[in-house]
Amino acid sequence: MRTVFDVPYSARENALINFYLPDHDNFATVIFFHGGGIENGNRKMDPELAEALTSQGVAFASVEYRMYPTARFPEFIEDAAESAAWIKKNIATYGGNDKIFISGSSAGAYLTMMLYCDKHYLAAHGLKSSDFTGFISDSAQLTTHFNVLRERGASTKLERIDEGAPLYFVDESLTLTPLLLIYYSNDMFCRAEQNRLFHRAITHFFPEAKIPMVELPGGHCAGRFKKENGEYDLINTIMDFVKPLI
Repeated sequence: MRTVFDVPYSARENALINFYLPDHDNFATVIFFHGGGIENGNRKMDPELAEALTSQGVAFASVEYRMYPTARFPEFIEDAAESAAWIKKNIATYGGNDKIFISGSSAGAYLTMMLYCDKHYLAAHGLKSSDFTGFISDSAQLTTHFNVLRERGASTKLERIDEGAPLYFVDESLTLTPLLLIYYSNDMFCRAEQNRLFHRAITHFFPEAKIPMVELPGGHCAGRFKKENGEYDLINTIMDFVKPLI
């Protein structure tokens, strides 16, 4: 495995990517947005998770993005789009091919799903969701994110579907790029229900849509943590989705 850290994707301060790369060239890449409620975490999280994916021959690109309290909606989503566009344009420099997946856990999955659903973020960079090989959502909030609600002065317990919610953009114009939805048996309040609603909403418009939805055991984002056998539920689930597409 090779590592290339602190790669800038923008002139903005701390707009950086940490790359974990296979030793060979012509590899697929999973872009990863970390969790933390859009207020905690960083690109240096989950190095063992990154190494576990890279050991399967797939690169892991961990992205830093703006967060609360200094960020404001939708700056963190704009950062996600900008970093994905930069990686798509430049990954060949590091030996990658054109098989690129956008993914994230929790808050990072919310960013992933906003890029999947609201076309204008990627369009700002001349891209669309189908320019990527697939999207992987690990326990996304699919209503308006609770910290976006807090920014508005609203209760974080509310369930709202508006321009800050991936669900808001589910209609007949949605592009059905391959998508994997993951949630947990003991997930955060309403998180499993939101994922099932999102899945059902898509199939309401696209009855033949094939969108895998996987319930993993444990609490919120438990798949990120190593099991006693040394494996990661999240990595195994991702690879089951990725392998047929690469």
